Amino acid sequence: MENSAEISFMGFTRMDLESAVCFLCAVVFSLFLMVFSWQDFHRKRIRVSWLYGFGTAGMALTMIRCVLSVIKDGWDWKKSVLQITVWLLGMLPGIFLFWMERQTKGAVGLGDGCFFLITGCYLGGWRTLELLMGAVFVSSLAGGVWMLTALLGGKGNGLWEKMRKKKLPFLPCVLPVWIWMLIASLG
Repeated sequence: MENSAEISFMGFTRMDLESAVCFLCAVVFSLFLMVFSWQDFHRKRIRVSWLYGFGTAGMALTMIRCVLSVIKDGWDWKKSVLQITVWLLGMLPGIFLFWMERQTKGAVGLGDGCFFLITGCYLGGWRTLELLMGAVFVSSLAGGVWMLTALLGGKGNGLWEKMRKKKLPFLPCVLPVWIWMLIASLG
């Protein structure tokens, strides 16, 4: 069998291909997050057609990573089952948000569940869970600042009632957590 470092495609070695696919995954996911954060913040809705596109890209990139892993290490059914399990576990936060949407009668948006379901394709189980927990923390800070602003504005001028009835978009709270995760992975 050939040495795995000598496997190449169009001039790229396997290590280059693996790094390129991981980089492409991060770039596509960052674009996905920025587009949907903007849509959630400005429109309070996200486009389903864009979900299909980014979801398909996430699944394709995940499959490419799995194929590169098989090329690198050879066929190992235990490792393949583990990779598929991690990929499926990455979708659990999205499924949990779907359940929360039903329990809260729409207070948690359906788009948030779709977003985190697709995020599982890009990041896998633990990183998706890390992203969700960080976003919950950031959104609680943003909600606290929002309510503090309303309280300091006073109840007499109507700011309290206006702020109390607005919904805080969740996906923009994911963006600073993702940027933090990217910076932390560099160093």
